[in-house]
Amino acid sequence: MSIILENNLNLQLDQIYSILQEREKYIPKELYHYRSISKDENIKCNKHVDALKNEKIYLSNPYNFNDPYDSAFSIDIEKFKEDIKKISKQKLKEQIIDNKIREAGIDPNCVNNKEIMYKDINIDMGIMDGFLDENQQFFYDYYVKNRIKFKVSCLSEIHDSILMWSHYANQHQGFCIGYDTSEIEEKIKKQLFPVFYHETFFPLINVDISDKKLNLLIKHKDWRYEREWRLISDEKFLPLKPSKIYLGVKFNEEYLDYFKDIACEKNCKLYRMEMNYSEYALKAKEINL
Repeated sequence: MSIILENNLNLQLDQIYSILQEREKYIPKELYHYRSISKDENIKCNKHVDALKNEKIYLSNPYNFNDPYDSAFSIDIEKFKEDIKKISKQKLKEQIIDNKIREAGIDPNCVNNKEIMYKDINIDMGIMDGFLDENQQFFYDYYVKNRIKFKVSCLSEIHDSILMWSHYANQHQGFCIGYDTSEIEEKIKKQLFPVFYHETFFPLINVDISDKKLNLLIKHKDWRYEREWRLISDEKFLPLKPSKIYLGVKFNEEYLDYFKDIACEKNCKLYRMEMNYSEYALKAKEINL
């Protein structure tokens, strides 16, 4: 399922909320997690292989993902600057008044109605305005980081994407883990959400406290080929039992026996991805264990 949003904001939100309320009926039978292995690394030290062996999946802050727009809402930069200046101006006024009160030998904490004195102080914010113009990215990054309260792990509905094998499995040298969603614990399944795709930067909106995950679920439509689902939690990892393992077209043969042992131990089917020489496609060939 690749969910492209309507252009109308109200329709977008209706569409999102409608799908999220019934999202379990949209969960595919299997989901896949692409993982990388460097060509000559010690396979026993690879954190992704370790996660596979320990039947867990790692989650991380989406601010560090490859898409700089991941989990970000658009904001009105000019309004943002005005808000910052108002806060800064108020703080400056308070500091000036407190200093004057201290000069008179009085504890500022003992003075009431100081706000009456603030209105008579004029502060030239031109310097602050210039500073904000020059540091928009810093303030935006800080704003976005502070909105991201959860960790994320990215899954896909497909295991044979040439692009995802290239991007997330180290140019087809890595592996892909398949998960039977019917075997996922209900408490884990409740943390599984579909990603929605849109052609414009999704606007910052005031959503209620139950919708804190909304900004983690919207990406530009160029990413729709990933057909992504996300595990979202405040945990660093979640338990997830594998059902299949796929090895990349360029997978190092020296690691094959090690993965056979893992597949046997986990009672997983093991496959090797192969090129289809009549079309741009990958096919999975099962490996006998």
